[in-house]
Parts: sequence; C-alpha cells; structure tokens
Amino acid sequence: MPGVRARIMATVLLLSAISMIVIGLVNFVVQRDQVQDRVDASVKERVTQVPRVVTDAVRADKPLTTPLEVVKRTIWSYAPSSDEICIGLNNGRLQYLPSTATYRGEDVAPLIAAAAAMSRDGRTVLRDAQTPIGHVRYAVVQVSMPGSKDVASYIAGTITDGQEAVVMDNTKQYALMCLASLLALAAVGWVVAGRLLAPLRQLRAAAQTISSTDLSLRIPVSGRDDISDLTRTVNAMLARLQSAFETQQNFLDDAGHELRTPLTILRGHLEVLDGADSTEIAETRALLLDELDRMGRLVDDLIVLARTRRPDFVRLEVVELDRLLTGVFDKAQALGAREWRVDHHAGGTIVADPQRLTQALLQLSQNAATHTRQGDQIGIGAAREGGYVRLWVRDAGVGVAPEDRLRIFERFGRARTGRGHGGSGLGLSIVKAIATAHEGQVGVHDTEGGGATFWLLLPDRADQHPVRGTTRTEDGGVDLRVGAAAETAEAAVRQIQGVL
Repeated sequence: MPGVRARIMATVLLLSAISMIVIGLVNFVVQRDQVQDRVDASVKERVTQVPRVVTDAVRADKPLTTPLEVVKRTIWSYAPSSDEICIGLNNGRLQYLPSTATYRGEDVAPLIAAAAAMSRDGRTVLRDAQTPIGHVRYAVVQVSMPGSKDVASYIAGTITDGQEAVVMDNTKQYALMCLASLLALAAVGWVVAGRLLAPLRQLRAAAQTISSTDLSLRIPVSGRDDISDLTRTVNAMLARLQSAFETQQNFLDDAGHELRTPLTILRGHLEVLDGADSTEIAETRALLLDELDRMGRLVDDLIVLARTRRPDFVRLEVVELDRLLTGVFDKAQALGAREWRVDHHAGGTIVADPQRLTQALLQLSQNAATHTRQGDQIGIGAAREGGYVRLWVRDAGVGVAPEDRLRIFERFGRARTGRGHGGSGLGLSIVKAIATAHEGQVGVHDTEGGGATFWLLLPDRADQHPVRGTTRTEDGGVDLRVGAAAETAEAAVRQIQGVL
C-alpha cells in the first residue's frame, strides 16, 4: 500500500511543517517586539533624566545656567553600556560625548543631522537611524533656558543590532530543530504507518490469493484498533463466503451422489425392459414412478437444506404453543396407525416460525412412525424450562445407540444399528437446521421404558444470539448449536471506506 502510506506521510509532514512555521513566525514577532519594548523603555528612561537633573541642581542650590550645562550634567549622571549612546549638542553642533564612548562623532553623524533638523516644539519622539556602528533607536530632548539664546540637545539611543541578532539566532536554531524534527517524524512515521497498514497489505495479498475454489485463507489479526476490526470483519466475510461456497458444493455433491442411484435403477430397468410383456411394463412403470417420487422428495430436501443459511429461512412471529402442538398432533395421526398422544401442553406463546416448527415436529413424528410398529405409542409435547421452550417427540422404538446420536443429525447420516434403515438421511439434518435458525438446539436421549425422545430446545425470547459448538446434556443427549452467518460483505465495505 505504498500510495496510501506516502499520502499519509505527506499529509502529516505538511501539517506539521505548517504548524512549525506558524509557531516560529509568532515566536519571532513576539521576541522582536519584546526587544523593541525593552529598548524603548530604556531610551525613555534616559531622556526623562533631563528634568530630574535640573530639579536636583536647584535643590542643591547650584542651579545650572546654560542649556549645555544641563545636557552635560545629564550625561555625567548616567553610565551608558557598550550598546548605549549619549550625545550632547549645542545649537545643532556636537559638543560633548562620554569619556567611555566607543564611537566617534562621524559614527553618529546621521543622529546629529536628524537632531539638528528637528523642529523646536519640545516634543520627544522615538526614531530609528542606520549608522556606521549599526541600527540605532534613539530620542532627542531639546533644552532651552530663559535668558539664553542657545538650544542644547540631548540624544539618548541604543544600538539594537546585538539584541536583534540574538532573536535571529534563536529563530535559526528553532528552524534547524524543526527540520530535524520533520526528518525524525518522517522516518518514524514511515515505519509506524507501514506497520499500521500491514493488515491492509495482507488484505490485498489475501484477495489476490483467494480463488473461486479456495476460500480458506484467513488474515492474522492482532490489536484492537480500527484496522484490526476491519481485518476481523473481512475474515468473517471470508468465512461467510466459504460457508456459502461449501453449502453450494455440498448441495451439488449430495445431489450428484444421491440422484445417481435412482437414475441407475431407472436406466437399468429401461435397458432390460421387454416391450412385448405388458405385465413387465406395468411393474417397471410402477417402480420407475416410485423412484421418481423418491428423487423428487430428495431434491425437495436438498433444496430445503440449501435454503437454511438464507436470512429469510425462518419468518418469526408470535406463536401460541398449544395451537401449534394441537395442529401437529392432528396432522401426525395420518402418518401411521400408532397410539398418538399429547404428553404435555406448555401454554403461552413463543417467537418462532410456526411453519418451520411444524415441519420439524412432523419430520420427527414421521421418523418415529417409521421406526415403530402398529399400535406403539408416540407422544408429542412442549414445556418451559428456565427461559427455554422444549418441544419433543418420543417413541417406543428401538432407540438410538450413544455412538450414533451425533451422526444421525448430519447429512445422509444414519444409525449403524437399530434405526439405520430407510429414508434419505436428510430429515434429521433439516430438523437441526430449523433449530439452528431459531438459535436453538436439537438432541436425542433414551426414553424411559425403551425408545428414543427427539427434542428441540428454543430460547423463550427473541434477543438471544446463536453459539457455535457441540455440548452434551446431563442425560447423555447431544446438543448441536450452530451460529448465525458471519457479518455481511456490506459491513466490511463500510469499514474499509471508513479507514481509507
């Protein structure tokens, strides 16, 4: 999945780079403004020293007589640092520099020219000037005194190149750190994205590997993230597809296997049929019709089994148990001259498909009639047991051997002893499919006094989910549970769209 991987990394890196650039610009502007604020505060503090010097001189009874004396006294009272400038002018000409100054008059000539050209309105304005010694932020105070024609100027400034250089150095270091972070993020993100997208690559490989005859491949799953959930959904979808394929294949195999025998019988009798013997023709006709009827029943049973995995195999509704049991009893009496009876009525209702339950109970009744003699007793009943409804058909036949109790519910499964004769071997598998569709169980155990009791155990509510597996009951019967089909392919497609 290199395309998705590259797009993910490109998006992450682009968003990260934009975020870093915005943060860097904001940080640069903030630091630059802080430098300018500090410089302005320093310059303003120094120019405010002029009136204080005059006031202090008056208090000391040593008043200053000329504007230039005021400027000089102001410069003497302050010890400038290496990046600070103090200049005294008289009538626009340079008159005084501090003894510690590292600059000369020509170095600050732009400041002197600007101060000389200023109007004498008494305002103090912060200005900027580019000089041979660097960029200077400065202010000018003009001093005049009554009785004096001279006008002195006090220039206080700060060279800002050093502080601005610190801001630029910090910005460059930040840019280098961001670049290193982006490279590290790209390397780590590429590896992490590859690991996160590994299940998707496995999905693609699985899709390329799966053929129309082999759906057994499953994708390894680890973790509990969205992609892991997607992988589980796809595995479930594959299981559903495999189940559908196996159902179709089983149907074809079963049909081919079971229909071959009657077709062989039909062909054999037709090949040896004497067309001149009317008696043989009549006997052969009766035999062929019987085989065709058996083929028809077999095809019907196979079709029912093929439909058991369809979601509409059962149509649930509220069913009155007593009415269902009475209907089955009335219909079962036509299956044979037996002593038919209703063992127990459960009363109440159950959410189920009445036609399918009737089909299952009649199949069990037919099975009981087949394996009993005329006059034998066959009982039908229903009872509620701890959140479940048990339906049963018991007979007084030969029973079912313990080793056969699982086999007889499989397709074409027949008991090896006792009840192993007759039938196509699909009836009980249909009963099991009906129980499964109701999220229930089916089983068989011995009847007290001889015979077998076949039963269905169905949940007494509609919100239970089926469970896959086989368990044994306390009385030695066999419970067969088969879960509902896996999640649909539409669910997998929706998850894929959500991840990609």
